[in-house]
Amino acid sequence: MSAIQSEPGRRLEPEGDDPREHGVESGLPPRGPRSRTTTILAIASMVGGAIAFIWGMDWFLFGLSDEIATLTVGGLAVMVLGAWSAVGGLLLLKRVSWAQPAMIATYGVHALAIAIFGVLSAVASGSDIAPYAISIALLAAALAMVWFLRSPAVEKDFPADRMSGAGRTVALWSIVAVWSLPTIGLLLSSFRAERAVKTEGWWTIFTNPQLTIDNYRIVLESGGSSAPNMFEAFLNSIAIVLPATVIPISIALFAAYAFAWMEFPGRKWLFVAVVSLMAVPLQMSLIPLLQLFVGGAHIGSFTIFPDLDLNGKAVSVWLTHTGFGLPLAIFLLYNYVSGLPKDIFEAARIDGADHYTIFWRLIVPLSVPALAAFGIFQFLWTWNDYLVALTFLGGNADAHPLTMRLANLSGGRGQDWHVLTAAAFVTMSVPLVVFFSLQRYFVRGLLAGSVKG
Repeated sequence: MSAIQSEPGRRLEPEGDDPREHGVESGLPPRGPRSRTTTILAIASMVGGAIAFIWGMDWFLFGLSDEIATLTVGGLAVMVLGAWSAVGGLLLLKRVSWAQPAMIATYGVHALAIAIFGVLSAVASGSDIAPYAISIALLAAALAMVWFLRSPAVEKDFPADRMSGAGRTVALWSIVAVWSLPTIGLLLSSFRAERAVKTEGWWTIFTNPQLTIDNYRIVLESGGSSAPNMFEAFLNSIAIVLPATVIPISIALFAAYAFAWMEFPGRKWLFVAVVSLMAVPLQMSLIPLLQLFVGGAHIGSFTIFPDLDLNGKAVSVWLTHTGFGLPLAIFLLYNYVSGLPKDIFEAARIDGADHYTIFWRLIVPLSVPALAAFGIFQFLWTWNDYLVALTFLGGNADAHPLTMRLANLSGGRGQDWHVLTAAAFVTMSVPLVVFFSLQRYFVRGLLAGSVKG
């Protein structure tokens, strides 16, 4: 008997079989002495990390004093990696559950950075053999650390479930911090004076702030051809994006319901034909579409498509984004709608509901996650589009969206490129609001219908 039933709702495990005694479920380090390999690796990480931190600090301070951007950035990177190596060595010594995989990843990054930047530095140094020897030695040390950290002796020192909740949190926030670093630099640069942006890196804001809002004032106020009115372009982008997002979603949901739940001849072949349109390159179709919208299509005296005279009008951009967005929209929404429970529709039909009632009372409310997922895709694609707007709105300066105004913002000779930092955040503001408002639907809408059972 593996367990004794002592009282209702409680099981007594036999002595010595409770996994919590080994620290697996609690996330605590396992009992028993630490292996010699783990101790040596922990001490090596702490010592090597401290040396790398001091070495990187020397690079960093020298780069700041002589305004050498490469040394400043490189020194800062070495300081961060060195500090984390020292902290990671301490965590290895304490046998924190997630320290081993974290340090494997750390030394993997070390090896990649040394292989790339060490070789580049050695080549830049000329014929001197010393940089090559140093780079090879550091690379060998990093790879050796990865090898020994994966050894059986170190594996035994850590629980099976090594990545605890705290470890996952640290790892995710580290990725977020690295991924957000360029955006942070762009934000800080947008509040700096022109001379500081053009002569110094954004990281010098801590020693030489020179903060100003002139860049945003230039962007949002009309100042002639060298500083076009971005607020007007902002409104133009809104006027283009909203119809170009709502129209394809509305049409695609009707089509997805028809393909999923309505029987008609050739349904499967028509669906394949519609989805295959995603392979049509947008760039190859713009000029033919422009000729179609402006001159129409004629065979002799017979008119196939009328002349709509849409050159320089936002309607042409709406129609283009609608046409090229529909195949993907129908595909995504079809996967979602076809995965809805069949019993719901059968019950509705028994109660006398027709297709119109089923669509508005069931399909639309249940499809909100999928609609939001595609809405984010279509909104971002349309908002950041430059080529379609240039093709159809190039001759009408009053209808130019933000992307086209950005191209003219730096001036005739590119002398005002520093204001692009502020213009980038003006352009990013609306997409960020849209994404964070609908992000809870995003993953759910994309994965819906992918698994059936």
